[in-house]
Amino acid sequence: MKENKKQTQRQKPSYTGIGVALGAAFGFVMSLLVFDNVGLGIGLGAALGIIIGSIVDVQTKNKPSKKE
Repeated sequence: MKENKKQTQRQKPSYTGIGVALGAAFGFVMSLLVFDNVGLGIGLGAALGIIIGSIVDVQTKNKPSKKE
C-alpha cells in the first residue's frame, strides 16, 4: 500500500511568521529607543520581518532537501 505523502514528509517551518513575530518585537524595542511612536516601530519591524522571512522561505524552498 502507498503511504500518505503528508505523513511521510516533514513540514518545513514558515519563516515569514517567525519574521513577523521577531520583527514586531525588535520594532517595539527600537521604537522605545529611537522613535516616539510605538505603533510606528512595531509596524516597521513587522514589515521588515515579512520581507526577511519571505526571502528566507524562498531560499529554503529552492534548496534540495537532505534525505536521511
